[in-house]
Amino acid sequence: MKDFFGFDGYIFDLDGTLLDSMSLWGRVYSETLSALGVAEPADYVRAVNKMSVADGARYTVESLGLSVSPEQIVEMWKATAHKEYRDSIQPKNNAEKLLKRLAALGKSIGVATALDSSLYVPCFRRLNFDGMFRSVTTVAEVGKDKRYPDVYLAECEKMGLTPDRCVVLEDSITGATSAKRGGFYTVGVFDADADCTPQEMQAVCDRYVSDLGDLF
Repeated sequence: MKDFFGFDGYIFDLDGTLLDSMSLWGRVYSETLSALGVAEPADYVRAVNKMSVADGARYTVESLGLSVSPEQIVEMWKATAHKEYRDSIQPKNNAEKLLKRLAALGKSIGVATALDSSLYVPCFRRLNFDGMFRSVTTVAEVGKDKRYPDVYLAECEKMGLTPDRCVVLEDSITGATSAKRGGFYTVGVFDADADCTPQEMQAVCDRYVSDLGDLF
């Protein structure tokens, strides 16, 4: 097993990896569909969680035959989620400790996320995460969701590194699989609301942890 701290760059997913926020999104999606008078399909949350906000909204409208626009769906989601990110969402256990350890070692730390800046910026500010990250790349910025490695590759480029010198940390098998395909050393992080089982993640990732503290 490679030394986790032996790399130059560390690219973190946010929801479910650094932030304990995955359960929120199930509520956001459910409340939105309930407000529209639509029953939630069994596989809906898992499908939408793999997509960018824009793609997820389009999928919602098209797959459920809604009369509202994707833009209206996005605004409904943001209205429900914004207060939680601004006031309540907390880091995953040992996330802050890990970030401080990497910073103390002089490592480059970045973010690759599907989360909109209107949500993560106030959250970072409240948690004093501002200044911890060299850069942030979103799936909206690269135009492809996490079924593709583009968001990780773009963040790696911003950090001035190559994939073989970077670790990607993800709770999602969709993201972890793409990161591996992009040439990154991949660490899977357990989350109770992840889109896969721990066994599935272990089969994909170079390393899998139940808690970020296990990396020390």
